[in-house]
Amino acid sequence: MSNEKILYHATEYHCLDGIKSYGGLKYSHGKRLTTSPPLRLGEGVYFCEEKEVAKKIADRRRRNGEPSVVVTCSVKLYGCIDYKDKKSNDWRDSYNSVRAIHPNWFGTDTGKFIEYCIRKEEDHKIIAIDIYGKEKFDWPGVQVSSYT
Repeated sequence: MSNEKILYHATEYHCLDGIKSYGGLKYSHGKRLTTSPPLRLGEGVYFCEEKEVAKKIADRRRRNGEPSVVVTCSVKLYGCIDYKDKKSNDWRDSYNSVRAIHPNWFGTDTGKFIEYCIRKEEDHKIIAIDIYGKEKFDWPGVQVSSYT
């Protein structure tokens, strides 16, 4: 597996200001509503291989008519283990990232897809942001596109 790969992250429009002020995608600490399942691969920053899959996930997560957002990143995948269908967070002590097969995202037609989780936030760089359904977002040095 190569060291760097272009991957995609689905998010919500209201998160963009925080992502910009932080300078990247923030580590997910598994803080979710109690009715939500735990994160499949534990704490980390999550990505998928296909932009179309990230768009479907972003569309599913959007609320109150806000636009869906797909963040394109260059991600360092050194020390990556392939978990195939396994879901666990026991990779963290020995590896920097994990690749796994995610089942269909609830409420979408993504089908199974390849997901990645990295444990170090600094192992990604945002290179583009696609916003589907709202005004533009300004981030110097990052290509931002809006689609209606």
